[in-house]
Amino acid sequence: MEQLHKSLLENSKFQSLLSQIQQESSSYVDYKVSWALIFFCNAIWLNSNNPFQPLLQEEFHKTPIGRHIGIAKTLHKLQANFFWAQMRKDVKTYVAQMPHLLTNEALYSSSQFFFNPFLYLHPFGMIFL
Repeated sequence: MEQLHKSLLENSKFQSLLSQIQQESSSYVDYKVSWALIFFCNAIWLNSNNPFQPLLQEEFHKTPIGRHIGIAKTLHKLQANFFWAQMRKDVKTYVAQMPHLLTNEALYSSSQFFFNPFLYLHPFGMIFL
């Protein structure tokens, strides 16, 4: 988080927006400044070319059990915490670049998954914590 904060403080667009919010707070009702970060609708504002965007997309796209979720869920999780211009477009591009075999849709839409007889020899062999 420190590196993200540092990258924002070094960004000229961030500095410009920060000073505008502080000078004309009535014009920026959806923005607030806290912990030297800009929040837009309670999400951390990032500049559009922030170097942390790809890392955030990767982290929010993967689930704890090693699965990859789709565009809508990734976007929903990111929007709850962050905001940047063209986030939807960036997430769509990122997810589209993921290998097709790693997505949930490819795994579960495949008829091989449902008709593989070896999966049913040990039905509880796939359940683990």
